[in-house]
Amino acid sequence: MNNNIRPLSKTSFLKNKGQFFVFEGIDKAGKDTQAKLLADYLSKEGYDLVLTQEPTDGPIGQEIKKILKFDSDSKPLDPRELQNLFIKDRREHQKVIRKAIENGEIIISTRYFFSTIAYGILDGLDYQTLFNLNKDFLYPDQIFLLDLPAQVAIARLKLNNEKPEYFEKEKNLAIVRQKYLKMSSDLPNFQVIDANQDRQFIAREIRNSLILPLVNNKYKHIN
Repeated sequence: MNNNIRPLSKTSFLKNKGQFFVFEGIDKAGKDTQAKLLADYLSKEGYDLVLTQEPTDGPIGQEIKKILKFDSDSKPLDPRELQNLFIKDRREHQKVIRKAIENGEIIISTRYFFSTIAYGILDGLDYQTLFNLNKDFLYPDQIFLLDLPAQVAIARLKLNNEKPEYFEKEKNLAIVRQKYLKMSSDLPNFQVIDANQDRQFIAREIRNSLILPLVNNKYKHIN
């Protein structure tokens, strides 16, 4: 187990100590929606927070997004080269994450290195290699895995008339889903949530799972 893994514990929720939350899951699982709902809620509750994502909006992140816009039958880049781009983008992202935590803010990210591990395995790279590439990055306090069957994800894609990206085939997403579930059982701080439900119900489930710092050194269960 790598030393940067920080198991979730009550003692980690200290006053003025920032927290790092990540939303993961296959495409169309609702990660952006739930991250935004949680951010809006916590902001109204008076928490200072930063909402971010991977790939980032920086130059390298923009390059990655362009690469992944290839249609589902294309091979956009050598898998190792693609992983190297993700690593470079993540190093820049770390600066944002660490600054937020040092400032006592809550930072919420849509996707993190768990995504590149799950999808990188699909691209033919082995788990240990991918994990080692990411072992020095800060580990989140809580990871919300929005679990969705691949066929539902594809149905949502078609419903929105969206053009599939590189990984967005049902057989691919089914494999990635299983990789995510395996990580959720092997690594700390994962919470698996059924994403095939009403979005507001999911949002309440996420809020109910959090223990966050409040003023006056008290802890609060968000309802």
